[in-house]
Amino acid sequence: MPVTEFYATGRRKTSSARVFLRPGTGTITVNRREFAEFFPTEALRTQIKTPLVLTETVDKFDVLTTVAGGGVAGQAGAVRLGIARALVLYNAELRKRLKKGGLLTRDARAKERKKYGMAGARKRFQFSKSLWRQLDPDRDEGFAGSWRALRPSDEALEPEYEGIHFRRAQRHLHS
Repeated sequence: MPVTEFYATGRRKTSSARVFLRPGTGTITVNRREFAEFFPTEALRTQIKTPLVLTETVDKFDVLTTVAGGGVAGQAGAVRLGIARALVLYNAELRKRLKKGGLLTRDARAKERKKYGMAGARKRFQFSKSLWRQLDPDRDEGFAGSWRALRPSDEALEPEYEGIHFRRAQRHLHS
């Protein structure tokens, strides 16, 4: 007697799941391990059962899945999508209900790649204004907020202030 089974693939982040729906009593097996043992939290288990609960087919099928890659949250999302797709293969009329629940949409969110010259995908290295001064001291002369723009040039100093200016310069040289 041939066994009828419905196969579908689900993916989420870097996880991918192969899902087999077989007529049965509602047992869920993940990588030949018990469902509750593989997924530690109740939230993940509820997420996986969502397509079966929504279509009222919890007790009609045994679910056998093989999951690889990613973490438990990604794997749970992959299994959920696989179950939803397999249910559509079983009965096309369930598609409308699953689609309305948003269970047939592949979640495309994934980790964004790190860019060169940056600490991460978006995070930048700490900015240091003094670093730019060290690299090119003439670069900041045009800025209104720079310390050089506020200081008068040597030619603009009046003779009575020359001594003060000279002492200030000596202080900076010897510090």
